[in-house]
This record gives sequence, structure tokens and C-alpha cells, in this order.
Amino acid sequence: MVLAVSFLLFLSIAKGKFESNSSSQHDIYPCSVIDGSVVKYDTDVWTVVNNYSNCSGEVIDEYPVLRVTTETKGISDKRQPLVFVTRSDENVQTWKLFANSTSSRTICSTVFRDENTIEEDVTMYIDVFTSNTEDVPYNITVKPVVGFQLKLGEDKNITVTEDDPQLYYFKFPQRNNSDGHVRIVQVTASSDNENACVIVSVQNATCPVNDVLVSAGSKGVYQTMTTSASLNIVANKTIEYDNFFIVLKKADPSLCFTDPSQTQLSTDSVNITLKIVQSYFAYHYGIALALPPIVLFVIGLCAIGTFWVPCFHTPFHLNMCFCSKSRRKSASLLSSSATNSISGSSGDTSDNGAAGTSKPLIETASSCSSSLDDSVNLDKLRIENSMRSEESDKDLFFKSGMHSKLLDKENALMLPDMLQLPISYLERGYASYGWNTITVGIFYGLPAFQLLLAEQMILNSTGDQDTCYYNFKCSRTWGVLSAFNNTWSNIGYIIFGTFFIIIVGIRHLWNRRANGREGYEPIGGDDEVQVRSAFCFRKRKKDYGVPQFYGIYYAMGVTLIMQGLMSSFYHICPNDSNFQFDTAFMYIIGGLLMLIIFQARHPDIHTNAFVAFLSFAVIIVLTLIGIYENSSRYWSTRIILLVLVMIAVTIFSISFYFYHDWGLNYFYYCRIWGKVRQWFRSWCPYKKYSPRDLIRFVKAISMVVVNFIVGLIMIFTGKGVATIILALFVANSFLYITIYLFSKLYFKEPWTISPFIYLVTIGICWACAFYFYFTNVAQWENTPAISREDNKDCKLLDFYDNHDIWHFLSSIALFFSFLFVLTLDDGLVDTRTNSIRVF
Repeated sequence: MVLAVSFLLFLSIAKGKFESNSSSQHDIYPCSVIDGSVVKYDTDVWTVVNNYSNCSGEVIDEYPVLRVTTETKGISDKRQPLVFVTRSDENVQTWKLFANSTSSRTICSTVFRDENTIEEDVTMYIDVFTSNTEDVPYNITVKPVVGFQLKLGEDKNITVTEDDPQLYYFKFPQRNNSDGHVRIVQVTASSDNENACVIVSVQNATCPVNDVLVSAGSKGVYQTMTTSASLNIVANKTIEYDNFFIVLKKADPSLCFTDPSQTQLSTDSVNITLKIVQSYFAYHYGIALALPPIVLFVIGLCAIGTFWVPCFHTPFHLNMCFCSKSRRKSASLLSSSATNSISGSSGDTSDNGAAGTSKPLIETASSCSSSLDDSVNLDKLRIENSMRSEESDKDLFFKSGMHSKLLDKENALMLPDMLQLPISYLERGYASYGWNTITVGIFYGLPAFQLLLAEQMILNSTGDQDTCYYNFKCSRTWGVLSAFNNTWSNIGYIIFGTFFIIIVGIRHLWNRRANGREGYEPIGGDDEVQVRSAFCFRKRKKDYGVPQFYGIYYAMGVTLIMQGLMSSFYHICPNDSNFQFDTAFMYIIGGLLMLIIFQARHPDIHTNAFVAFLSFAVIIVLTLIGIYENSSRYWSTRIILLVLVMIAVTIFSISFYFYHDWGLNYFYYCRIWGKVRQWFRSWCPYKKYSPRDLIRFVKAISMVVVNFIVGLIMIFTGKGVATIILALFVANSFLYITIYLFSKLYFKEPWTISPFIYLVTIGICWACAFYFYFTNVAQWENTPAISREDNKDCKLLDFYDNHDIWHFLSSIALFFSFLFVLTLDDGLVDTRTNSIRVF
């Protein structure tokens, strides 16, 4: 009984206190300023009256949307803010105000969803309360939003502050043509204030509006911006309906900037120009989709066609229309050349004026008998090898003593000196490059495609468009892909890679048929010579020209195709953590180019395909570490990378100087360190500190110096590890090709016209390609907001941006670069192999 009485007494006291502090209700008219005050346990309730008579001079929409501005005069206890709540039958919004602050909110309304069911009399209430024990004064202003509903193609100037998020409405217009509704629009926001950070969000036209914290649950898409933002909105896909709200709110500067100095420069207000323009799906651009592949396909056909023009592929020292001469004249010309070469090479290696002189360090008693002994030794060892399968062909080369003879030569090594291994063994070694490239491409490409497609799906589901670094001003949507144009523009790599494989395959086939290999009969008799342009479709002996091993050329074509695929995968969702997918096969392209240039005159010195791809794997691991390494240890990975590169380049340079392999057998048989000491001993004062072969020495030193300089430049410019490695590969490829070209010019080797045509094409294409490459449209090294400052409009067919044009031009440049390397030594096709200089 006592407990019951106590409970009733408590209820009566509580009821009395509630009634003594009951909420006070007032009316508030739009466009009028209302002052009030509130204290703890009190609540002011304001009812908004739908009477706009006070809004003289204001342009009032038929169904206006209201914006509430609140201001506090002062708060004694700053830990107890003033709380405002706007409520209606369909929406509740809440915000807080501390001492001497102002905040505004646009009151969300769903009356625009269906114009046929608009409710004219929607009652709205504004509740004001606080936990502060002292009276807190405030004022409230309710005004209709002018131009709340945006129109297609019109500019809207807006001022955004941190406490005043802006809300606007857009409805997809109805069109009277066969296309029906406009299904996709682009919302663009621009500002001149580089120090501001703003969040632009597009949300479903439902209440409540998330105008306080934009997160994954914002029911739309959003971007951070400093000076530019662009969002592609698809009706009934990006948003649930055919109308949406646009919310702009000033955000924390740390979301847009990583530099503390920029964070401190952030301003209080930002002026933004908002505009909505019609956009289109990728499939609406039929000409843009079809025209570039057709043009690239025609370029590929023209490149193949040039191989059937004999005058393009005729050595300069022959008549330009050699193919039109009579067979007898051609045969006699080649026969006399061969006779002179044989007679000149029987006792003297200076049969070709361009070859220079050969002066071995240790003279032998008889070069003929030495050659005979070497031949006998090789024959015996081949018999032993056939009986003992575990002994490799490469061991034959070392055990025969031929490698020691090479090291005894001081100058003028000829190509046969570096072609002691059986051709079949070398072909098998180089053929493995193609199959390894295909295998690596499949097992590396499929997981990359799966990962990037998953990231695209995450972007579509969360709406966080800061995940991927697109050029949002020129991104064409198709299906789930936000920037289909960036993916499609990689088609050139695939087309030209396929064309290059076809060219190499035809050239390989004709070369086998011409030499009677693989079951084909030789073409022509002993007294005739047939020339079929640059495919070398001729009856020639195997000791003419520079031997070509087509397996590595097939690998180059496959690599070009894989580069196109990997680049298209990367551009599904480009960002810093995915960049290694775009560059992985660029590394392989650079490595294969260097390998081809080196093996052309050093066929016996080649890297096993498995070892080569293991090296590429190590490089990719370093790239991965560099991406995820803590910024406090910025220098560690880059310094380690530079040291490893310098060690590798130094070893290769020494190997290049001595013309020899760097396998374990080399250390065992050749005693490399003794040779290095012997090389340094040759630098005596009376020799004026000059190396034995100045040209080779300059080449070797230039490799070390160029790599060191490029490495330092890339490190001190703050580039990422992936960019540094790519720059080193590009620099080395260019350096090796340049050295090879100057060597050919120095030794006055014959040329054909085709490499010069390809070289001019390469120069033009690379110059144009790099112009578009360095005209950035996005930079994942920066924050997404800063990256969008570089976004640019489409440049080609209203579909492709600068980076897409880079894809097209670089694919053409790479294709002709491959053709240039393939045909570089075609001028030596009628030169005896033992007259071709090694450099």
C-alpha cells in the first residue's frame, strides 16, 4: 500500500512539473524573422503557416519548398547546445547550434515525386529545446527556396558553408520523340576556390535527406571536390526513380587535401556553379565505337601490305628494284658476293670493310686447324650428348673451349663467334617465351579482371565515386562500367598485337620453306635466287644474314595483346592500388625489346624464359611493396630498388663488355674475376688509361650512368615505385635501341627503306602520344578531389578523352616499334654471317 501511494505521488509531481514547463506553441509566417528563447525542460513549438504574403518581391514556386535559418544569440554553457527539430507527416530533421552560430536547412519534401498527388496543405512544425539551465535566445527565419527545381542546361549559382548544406531537386524531363525519357544526365559542379572541400551528393528524392554525413548509406552517389565534380546519373538505376535531390555540403578539408598547409587555408564559404546537362550511354555513340577500330585495322593491313613491296626491303647496296631483275643477274650478283666473302674470310676476318679488324690476345698457330679441332670437339661432344641426355647443349659450348677463345679476342668478334650453340637448342629456348607469356597472361589477367570488376560493383552499390579515378567529365557509361570509353580505347593493342603475330607467323613460315626446314622443300634450284620482299622468301644458305629466332617475336605480339587486356581491366576502376595491373606487361614489353636487341648479335647469350619471368615477378613484388609501404619509410623501397637496379645494370654492363654469359658455368669455366682483373691491369699509364675497346666501354658506362640518372630523377620527383620502374624500362629500351642504331651506322652496315619508314612513323606517333599522355585527365597520386581538377571534356568524337587518344597512338607506336626491330637487320640478308660484326 505504501509503495502504491508513493508511485501515485511521484506521478502527480511529475505531471505537475510537466504542465508547469509545457511546450509553448506559436505560428510563424514565411519571410519573417521570429525571436524566441528557451531554457531547460522547455520546448518552443512553431507551426509554419502557408501564407506567403510577407514574401513580397520573392519569386514563389507553385509548390514552394521552405528553408529554415536558425541563429543563437549566446549560450552560457557551450557543452549544452540548442537543438532544432523540423517535423511533418513525412519527414523529421534535426540539427544543433552552439554559441553564436548560424545554420540553415532545406526542409525535405516528397511532394515532387508524383505531381498528380501533390498535397497542398502539408503542416510543418519547428521544435526548439535545450539542456542549458539558463535562458538561451535565438531567432528563426523561414523562407521559400527560389529555383529549388533545377532545369536541364541552366546554371545555378550557390553559396555553401559548413553549417548550411544546400538541397535542390531535379526531375528527368519527358521528351516527345521516339527516345522517350532522357535516361542519363550529368550533374556538374564547379568552383574557383582551390582551397575549399565540398561534398556533392545525388540522392533519391525521398526523406530524410542525408545532408549531415555522406556515407555508404546515402542512397545515391557522391564525390568530394575542390574545383570540379561530375556525376553521371542514370534514371531508375543510379537512383530509384526518375527524380533526385542534389545535396552540397562543405566538408572536412582532410577529405580533399593531404598537405596540412592546404587544410589550414580552407575558407568558410564556397561559391559553386551547378549545372545539369544531358548525357548519353556508350552505345549511342555508334560511330565513335566503330571508327577507331576500323582505322586501326586499316593501318594494320597497310603495314602488312608494305611487306609485299620489294623496294621497301631491298638493301641499299643493291638496285632499288632488285626484285625486277632477271634471275641470272641476281644469282650472279649474290654468287660473286658470296665468293668474295668466302675468299676473304678464309684467312682474314676483314672481308667486310664495315667489320673492322680482329686481333686476338693470344695468337694460334693455325686458325684453320684450330677451327677444325673445334669442329671435331663439338662433333664428339654432340655424340656424347645423344648418349647422355642429362648433358645440356649449353654445356657443350663451355666444355668445347669455344668460350675461352672468345675471351681471348680483343676486338672485332664476328657473329659466328657468338653462334656456337645448336640452332635447334636456341629456337627451343626462345620459343618458350611465347608460351610463358600466354600462361602468365591468363593466370595474372583473370584475377585482375575479377578484382577490378568487383571494385566497380562496390562503387555502384555504395555510391562512393572517390574509389575510382575516372575522367568524370568524359566517362561514358555502358552496363555496369562507369567509363566504358577508357576500356574500349585499348582495342588498338589487341588489333596490332594480332597483326604482329600474323606478320611474324608468315615471315617464319616463309623462312622455313625457303630453307627447306620442317618438311618443306627448298624453293628454287642451285642456280637461281628468289626474293619475296622482306619475308626472306628466297633460296639462301643459313650462313647469310643475322639469324632470327621467331619465338621471342611471337611473345612480343602476345605481350601487346595482353597489354591491351590488362590496361582495359585496369581502367574498369583505376586507382593507386591497381596501377601495377596496367604496368605489368609494359615491363615485359620493355624487357623483351632489350632482350631482342641484345640477342641479335649475341644469340648464344640468352636468358632462360623462366628466369626472365621470375625477374619480372620480383619487380612486381617490389611494386606491390612500394604501393602499400608506410609513407614514413618512403625512401626505403626506392633506395633498395635503385641499388638493385644499379647492381643488375653493372653486372650486365660488364657482361656486355666481355661478350659473355653470366651463368654458373661461366664462373666455373671462365674465371670471370681473373678476366676483370686483367681488364683493369690493361689500364696502364703508358696506355693513357684507355680501355681495350673504347666503343664497347662507352656503351657499358652509358648504361650505368643513364640508369643512375633516371633513377635519381624519378626518386626526387616523388614518383611511385611503379612509375619509377616503368621509367627505367622505357629509358633502357630507348638506350639499347639507340646504341644498336649508332653501332650499325658506325660500322656502315647496309639498310633497307622499311626501317626508316617505320622509324619516322614511330617518332611522329610517340611524340603525339606523349603529348596526350602528359596532358593529365586524372592523377591517382593525389586525392580524388584534387585529381578531378584535371578532368577534361572529351576530345575525339565526343567520346574519347586525352588518355584514350594516348591508348590509340601508343598502340600504333608500339606496333611500328616492333616492326622496326623485326626488320632492322634485313639489310644484312645478303651479307655472310661471318662478316657481320658483333657489337
